[in-house]
Amino acid sequence: MQSSASTTQAVPPQQTPPDLFADVQFWINDDVDQTTHDEIRKLLFQGGAQEYNPSSTPSGSASASTQLRFELDAVTHVIATSVEFEEYRHCIEPTLPESSPDSKRPLVVTPDWVRRSAHLKIRLKEDRFSCRAEMIFSGLCVTASKSEVSKADRELISSIVAAYGGLWREDHFFDVNVLLTTSISSNKLARILNSPGKQTICVAPQWISDSWRLQKRLPLDSYQFLPGQAKLPPCFAGKTASGSPLTSPRRDRVAMSLVGDKSRSSASAGSARGVFRGKSVLLARDVCRASEQQLRSLEHFVRQAGGTIRRAPTDLDGIAQAVRNSDYVVCRYREVQEFREAIRQSKQVGNLTWLIWVVSNDRLSDPRQEPLHFPVPRTPIAEFQGAAITISNYRGATRQYLTKMVKLMGATFSGTLTAQTSLCVAANLASEKTERARDWGVPVVNHKYIVDSFLAWAPVERAKLKYIDFPDGVDYNLDVGDTRVTDESLGPWIDDAISNNEPVDLPTSDPAVPALHYAADETSSAETGSGGATSEPQPASDQTTDVAAPADATHIEHTSPPATPTRRNSQGEANVSSEADATDGTHSVPASPSSHRGTKRSRPTVLGESTKQPSSASAELASADASATKKLKTAVVSAAEVEGEVRVATSNYKLKKTDETKLRAAGVVVVDSIERAHVLVTPKLSRSPKMLYAIASGAVAIVSPDWLGACMKQRTAVSTADYALVDREGEKAYGIQLADVLERRQSIFAQGIYCGHKFWLGRGVDDTGSLASLIGAAGGKLGQGTWDEEALREDPEHCHLVVEEDHAAEWRHLVGTSTIDGAPLKLFKKQLVTDCIFEQQPRWDRHLVDGPPVAKTTPSKRVRTPKRISR
Repeated sequence: MQSSASTTQAVPPQQTPPDLFADVQFWINDDVDQTTHDEIRKLLFQGGAQEYNPSSTPSGSASASTQLRFELDAVTHVIATSVEFEEYRHCIEPTLPESSPDSKRPLVVTPDWVRRSAHLKIRLKEDRFSCRAEMIFSGLCVTASKSEVSKADRELISSIVAAYGGLWREDHFFDVNVLLTTSISSNKLARILNSPGKQTICVAPQWISDSWRLQKRLPLDSYQFLPGQAKLPPCFAGKTASGSPLTSPRRDRVAMSLVGDKSRSSASAGSARGVFRGKSVLLARDVCRASEQQLRSLEHFVRQAGGTIRRAPTDLDGIAQAVRNSDYVVCRYREVQEFREAIRQSKQVGNLTWLIWVVSNDRLSDPRQEPLHFPVPRTPIAEFQGAAITISNYRGATRQYLTKMVKLMGATFSGTLTAQTSLCVAANLASEKTERARDWGVPVVNHKYIVDSFLAWAPVERAKLKYIDFPDGVDYNLDVGDTRVTDESLGPWIDDAISNNEPVDLPTSDPAVPALHYAADETSSAETGSGGATSEPQPASDQTTDVAAPADATHIEHTSPPATPTRRNSQGEANVSSEADATDGTHSVPASPSSHRGTKRSRPTVLGESTKQPSSASAELASADASATKKLKTAVVSAAEVEGEVRVATSNYKLKKTDETKLRAAGVVVVDSIERAHVLVTPKLSRSPKMLYAIASGAVAIVSPDWLGACMKQRTAVSTADYALVDREGEKAYGIQLADVLERRQSIFAQGIYCGHKFWLGRGVDDTGSLASLIGAAGGKLGQGTWDEEALREDPEHCHLVVEEDHAAEWRHLVGTSTIDGAPLKLFKKQLVTDCIFEQQPRWDRHLVDGPPVAKTTPSKRVRTPKRISR
């Protein structure tokens, strides 16, 4: 790679390097049009390639006896646009795992392989340029603007691109030719559009999801950003470039009208797939952080595969039931409650990459058979953080596979070897990179070290023979991907699932939120009424919480990795960056269970007991009533009021492990999620998400750390009544009285300050899901999908739209419009949600978007004087 780069610098801008295709013997298939044929033939000749000459084929050769047009061992590359030619079955398809890299047969690639390699002056990997029709993103190297496209969306899109022939880059590298963005004001967009010869197209993320949904690469005219463009592409307004409605590009008839291809059968775009027939898939809250459009694309394919798809509830008490009613669970991390319940109930659990792999191949696989199809721990391996790792002699998908593992574990991947490189992973020792690594004292290991460290989520002993053994004649490329996730490697997380039990009281019905149908899918009344014995749907109530896309209480995100090379060879890059936790600054992220491995308990017995459910319907109804009553009472918790253990969350306060052990013996269990807690322990008043949730719900007692000391001293959970948090300094700084706030919550807003109110959250408002959780805890409802403009105008007192000013293109048309009463329609900033909760006072005149300034601002902590700091 280094030699190629140096050669490139000496080549004139418009000239193909003379040795770029030096060892290529090519044959151009007759499905390539004449113009393209002449273009790529010229580029190949400029790069030193040679064209196969039929006259040079000796008589009686293999090609002549089988009536082939060329001799297989005399051609290295076949340039074609489809697989519809006789010789294809004798060639190597670079994206299929059964193709051996050592086979002396020609590779089949598209003309884009020649074009892109010549343009970049570097010979690209052939597996990115498949002519298979299902590889709709073949030839594309895609990235997204991090400031415009959320991490959740980037993760989902990266899995889609990689599964369908493209390559994903988390950063804008030199080979990127597609940039996804949502704003015309992006600096990166301006640089790309104004860069001559860049050949990078800038499109909306909808282009990827719509093309995937229709199983055909759509024209760019409705999605592309062009130089000098003053408005967003038509797709943002729900229209095609011609102005016709783009209401539901989910049906084949709409697909045909968009792509203008009447010859394409409906079976190819919406073929009968049944891999999930009769099965139910549950999307965990950390998956549901993606945008509604991306989630609906995913849901569309699960339904097309015959399955049903559900979204996990925002209430943690309902997750056990939701998992129980599902066959498969899809999540990102092992620390979320959905994963714990899936392990406990022996459900199959995979990540987004696994789900997309299944629907794209129409074949079920065990996620444990593919380590990169399985959820990863949220916290990177400490020993790998800051390390720079390079890879030598691993090819194609095998190289990508190891790269994903390296990044997910927290290390940095480097394509080149430097003095700062921490480790060199080599398939063999016959390379300049490995020789230089040994000279520089950089440790050299094979892939087994990376794979075993990934499975154990801890660095294994590098000096073992299996990690430094390089037998002569052994190609380790063929050995990668032959591992699985075992119960032994999952030991700490199985222990975690056992120790973090769900509450005994479960809802009487499945609380999972069913995924919405598309706008164009009309539900027949006959279908609704044909249930016979099924129960009738409950009437809508203002006091029920309807959260569309709940999110986990933790907010660190990694990228779902690609499939193992033995399954699919065309996976792309993925995002491995992390996001700061939304909790207050001093409240650290909980450590991964692997950081404190304990002794293995009798897991089968505990797992079996955890799946038992109350057999009496009256008992379930009674528990549901008790849960509802609990939220109306004053938040004073005692051991007599809580069945079983008292669950405690902390904020701005860290407990010692020894204290946690003493508290557990006293019946007090420390939990990470405030949604599971009965008590919040904190030494000071703050606006942390946990404090806001405790105030909003009215069901969590807020106490000082003295309460924990009393519990340990008396060896039981004492009443919280005498240990309420008193922080005069904090109250003065924020300008509120906590006791008055809690009193208003119980007396004035007994069912929540947002009871009877419905909110729609615009793009970018709630990427972490914390606002949705707060609105639900405060008794409000969350609108699903796109906001209802009619409801906003007709009932502005109870229907509200919260927007992010960075995404004004979505809601700018509402500015200046009026309600049915003639008053200006109010749009709110997200600070409104937390302000009203923190003060327990309606503040609808605050934080208006494009509204007049108000005299009073939100209470914010005042800067302390030097005197108070010294104290």
